[in-house]
Formats: sequence, structure tokens, C-alpha cells
Amino acid sequence: MHAVAKARSQRVDLFLDLVGGGPLEGSYRDLARHLGVEDRVRFLGWMRGSPLSEVVRASIALVLPTLCDEAFGIAAAEALCCGRVAIVSDRGGLPEVVQGMETVVPAGDVNAWMVALQRVAEDSNWRYEQEKRAAHAAARFTPERFLDGYLQVYENALSGSA
Repeated sequence: MHAVAKARSQRVDLFLDLVGGGPLEGSYRDLARHLGVEDRVRFLGWMRGSPLSEVVRASIALVLPTLCDEAFGIAAAEALCCGRVAIVSDRGGLPEVVQGMETVVPAGDVNAWMVALQRVAEDSNWRYEQEKRAAHAAARFTPERFLDGYLQVYENALSGSA
């Protein structure tokens, strides 16, 4: 949200849809008011299935600025499968999810996140190129690919080569 406020100060026209909820939602609402971006942030609550897919497809990018070392960024993979750019932090397995794309940003670096948001919002040629790369990256996350991977693990375990 700090990056959104900084982008706004640079006259970058963007909006932030926050999906999810929990005990920190009130603090995030307060932060949006404090930063003066409450008119640019929508709190959509918990979503899944078609409504979530519709929100992702209507966006220009999914932004996952986590400070945690996530093993795998399912939200980023889902965005790629929807044909959207996923801008992720450099923590845990997130860079692997967007491998081949130019969308990894240092966690906690507000200036770098502002630049990434500005680029995705204003550079349609870059965004289009990243969307093409997203389709290629998403191919790694099909059910068939996961099934093949699981079968290989089982075959290795049964053969004793695991």
C-alpha cells in the first residue's frame, strides 16, 4: 500500500484490489486512510472460484509483495494461468513461479515496488510481453504436469532411486 501511495504521488493512475481478509483487515483499512489512498483501494474479502478468476482477469497484474519465505505462490501461479502478470517479491519460491519473467521485486523495497507498479500500469508494451511470458510460465502448472511430477516421485521411491 505504501508503493501505491508513492505511485500516486508520481501521478500514476492505478487501483488496488485486496482479496482476502482476517484480523489485520482493520489495520490495512486504517493504513489506506492514513496514506490517503482509501479511494484507490478496494477490500474485496475472501473470494474463490469464478468470482476470483473474474477479478484477476479484470486486473492488469497480481501483486504479491510478501515479506515471508513462501514455499510456493499459488496466487501467482493462478494469475499466470489467467494470463495476467504476477509481480512477486524475491522471497521463498515466488521467483521460481514467475521464472522467465521480469517481475521479481526486492521484498520491502517501497521504491522498487512503486517502479514495478508504474511500469505495469504505464508500459503496455512491457506488460504485453510479460503476459506472453505468463502463458509460457503457466504451462508448468497444469494438472497434467503436476500429476507427471507426482508419478515420477512415486516411481523413484518404488524403484529405490529416491
